[in-house]
Amino acid sequence: MQKRPFFIKKENIMQYKKGFIPLEVRFASSKSAGIKDSLLLTGFTLIELLVVIAIIGILTSVVLASLNGARDKSGDVTVKANLSNLRSQAALYFDDNNSSFGPNTGTSCTTAGSVFTDSRVAAQLTAAQSASGGGSVATCANSTTLWAVSVPLRDKTKAWCVDSSGIAKEASANTTTIQCGS
Repeated sequence: MQKRPFFIKKENIMQYKKGFIPLEVRFASSKSAGIKDSLLLTGFTLIELLVVIAIIGILTSVVLASLNGARDKSGDVTVKANLSNLRSQAALYFDDNNSSFGPNTGTSCTTAGSVFTDSRVAAQLTAAQSASGGGSVATCANSTTLWAVSVPLRDKTKAWCVDSSGIAKEASANTTTIQCGS
């Protein structure tokens, strides 16, 4: 037994499928089976699809614009976290090296024998520099009992400074002193 296709009258389709533009599809006539020679289908028009694509594009641009600000903030937070960890590593270095942070470095972070060349401290310093946007240069200063480090934030006019006295604050530029200030 051959199944007969289900046909719906045009008026009923319009009643149940609001928002769709009806399309008419013609089939070969089968008069022997008593089947009509057309079937009414519905679907989206090109205009409707383009409107939906435009709406998705607008929403995507709004979301991406807000993500750029979040990316900058996350970079700044990463710099601050790495420099906070650097403080702990420097305290361990101080304990391991006869209560000394090593020779005075001026503003160099690579002076041999200083706290900043310790592998644990250097790893935190490198991570902070790369999180600040790459190409950023940290400024380091130390004496045998004090140290300070400043790394530029994503906004290159600002820097984050931490020192051995426990101060961690935003500065307008890299520090060249052994303390970030009070």
